[in-house]
Amino acid sequence: MVCRLISRPSLEAGCSSRSNCVAWNAGACLYILWTSLACLNQFVNSVVWTGNVVNRAPVWCVICRCFSTSLNGIMLIAFQIAAKFIIGTTSALPACSLCINRRIYRMLSTNTFPITRKERIRVLTEELAIGLGIPIVHMILHYVPQDHAFDILEDIGCYPLPYHNTWVTFVLYSTWPLALGTISAVYGIMNLVIINKPSSRTRFFLSKDNKSMDWSRYWRLTLLACLKILASVGICVYLMYSSINEIEMWPWISWSNTHAEFSRIRQIPTSVWRSWPTAKCFELSRWSPALCAFIYLAIFGTCSEARKTYRSVYGSVLLFKRRYHTRGEATDAAQSVVEDPRPESHLHPPRHSTVSSAVLDITSEHVAANIYAQP
Repeated sequence: MVCRLISRPSLEAGCSSRSNCVAWNAGACLYILWTSLACLNQFVNSVVWTGNVVNRAPVWCVICRCFSTSLNGIMLIAFQIAAKFIIGTTSALPACSLCINRRIYRMLSTNTFPITRKERIRVLTEELAIGLGIPIVHMILHYVPQDHAFDILEDIGCYPLPYHNTWVTFVLYSTWPLALGTISAVYGIMNLVIINKPSSRTRFFLSKDNKSMDWSRYWRLTLLACLKILASVGICVYLMYSSINEIEMWPWISWSNTHAEFSRIRQIPTSVWRSWPTAKCFELSRWSPALCAFIYLAIFGTCSEARKTYRSVYGSVLLFKRRYHTRGEATDAAQSVVEDPRPESHLHPPRHSTVSSAVLDITSEHVAANIYAQP
């Protein structure tokens, strides 16, 4: 994918996933990647733990154990795939929105595009550092306030629910989506300010003559980023408000005290977690990836290029169906001839056509007799 992402010198922010990949639009591509993996993660969790809290898939929840050396010796760190991925998703989607708004701002403010290979790689590295690096750092730092391995909620699955709510939890875990959403919102506001300024450069930049970006592509990308900003900031503020008001705050004592019972796994049935004040937060975080997927489909799945792709796929399906139907008829005809041949007795013998020939007698006697016989 990286080779295709840097294959063109301009940001051709297309209206479908294929055009985003061809145009090396890293922000939109990472948005698709994170949303797809988040939906897959929630799907697996909901299927495996529907109606039960049994730890059926410990490899899914705890898959990889990494060792790191410290001054006190060797420290065991367990990375939970499903639970950690939920944490990474909370910061990954706002980071993708930040990549989109930041790229648009740089193009609108400077009206320059990365042309050389070195510039393309530099821009791609910056966006990958934002869209991939920040979520990975967020997942790693979550281990600091993490006091137990994970929880298994009935009908939800693995979930990174903190047992003790401390100020370290807010700094290293809860505030990341809010910070990324705020920075992305600032870029979005600056983009709107530049667009509203009467400038010939801006008008040409968003005109149909510019194949890299037009009004339709600009507004689709901006709408996607703005909706994700509102969703991320709104959900983050609501979760923080619920955590402060409905969960008891604990003081941060020490690293050893926090990780004293790190291997503990809590199994919580539906009747218990639905009675908690934060039950709405679980459902909100559970369905937010699906909402993001529908938003992307509604914005980019209805553009002209997407409709052209749909027609192409539909035509390919019809062509395949016709070829399959024609091939099936030919196969049936050949099979009927092989399985039920005509018996030899039914074959009629060839008809021989007889040609009657008249032999003319042209001897002298015959000619003389005919002459004298005439009156």
